[in-house]
Amino acid sequence: MFFCGGRGALKELKIGDTKVRKLLVWCSLALVSTPALAASSKITPGKPCRDEIQEFCPTLTDRHELADCLLKHEEDSSPLCRTYLTKLKAFLKPPAPAAVDEDLLGGRGGRGIPGMGSGKPSIFYAGWYTPSVTPAGLQYHQARASFPVSKSTRDTFSISLSGNTMIYDQPVTISSGVILPTQFYAGDLGAQFTHRWDGGQIFGIGAQAGKASDKPFQDTPVYGANIFLSLPDPPHSHWIFSLNYSNNSTFLNGLPIPGIAYAYATETFMGVFGFPFASMRWKPADPWVLSMGLFGNNISAEVAYGERKSLQVFAAFHSQRYSYMRYARTNPDFRVVMGDKRLSGGLRFPLFASLEGELEGGYAYGRSVYESDKSSFRTDPSIVPTAFSNTWFAGWNLRLAL
Repeated sequence: MFFCGGRGALKELKIGDTKVRKLLVWCSLALVSTPALAASSKITPGKPCRDEIQEFCPTLTDRHELADCLLKHEEDSSPLCRTYLTKLKAFLKPPAPAAVDEDLLGGRGGRGIPGMGSGKPSIFYAGWYTPSVTPAGLQYHQARASFPVSKSTRDTFSISLSGNTMIYDQPVTISSGVILPTQFYAGDLGAQFTHRWDGGQIFGIGAQAGKASDKPFQDTPVYGANIFLSLPDPPHSHWIFSLNYSNNSTFLNGLPIPGIAYAYATETFMGVFGFPFASMRWKPADPWVLSMGLFGNNISAEVAYGERKSLQVFAAFHSQRYSYMRYARTNPDFRVVMGDKRLSGGLRFPLFASLEGELEGGYAYGRSVYESDKSSFRTDPSIVPTAFSNTWFAGWNLRLAL
């Protein structure tokens, strides 16, 4: 319990409620709300702003109005008063919802909603390899770097670079009779801006542009844009509203995709549930970690044991699609779409400083490739995907958070 005297009145208040916290501040300000009372009060929380009260708010007696007046004139106040008002605002600030891990929003390897990460510099590289199978062995490499150009307590402006390549060890002929190039490339440059309000609301907007072709410097560009608004729902959650567009997506390609999701976070559970993305990380008991992620038709799930800062063992499932444009295509809307499923196990471990390594191996199955303008769902019965033999694969991952 807390007792505060203001203008001869003794009030009994419970600490913790936001409204009550405001009353506590107004109560302390009331002790210095007039020059006479300011001179007679030897020790009060509002004493550092005594001169500001006389200069900016001499006629105010209402505690609500007095608090608002001081905060409005914060920039014109003395350093001592500004220090007090900074603490006062922090005291008045309502409890913010728990933060949701940036991996669940920004996504490992660049999936999820671009711009939803923390704005910290990071570098990511991953790849996998399968041996020579029918009709061809495969390699895949991807890399992403993101770093802030300008960052303040409210605003963050970041740029990102990403790229990947799909390599076939020999030409592949698909059902249409087209012989695919043995290597596809993709790369883009992106920019993201986020703004945070005192109440915990976050607004973000971003755009990306690049190439995704077997001849990336000669083909048509690929591009995308995204916008989102995150609204806190204290004490543990957010509502996220988004709009995403891409002209080279494996999910609803070329269409603006509205999204809505509910994000919830505690010390042991973090989750984002909605459309077209969802993710979750749960620690049922140390050191077990269960996680999953979904963005469109890309799915991942993992069970891990151990701490990432020392050594972590994991078993995982991935289902992913990759989209490229063949340079010699007759239909500009055609995309070469590769489907991939993997069951794996591996180790995750620190290398040095903030660099984390990962090695995995397992079974690759359900792989196929086709070319179509239906990049989300194959609805044309005349399109028969070219299947790859099931086989083992090896994968690796390096991640550096600066």
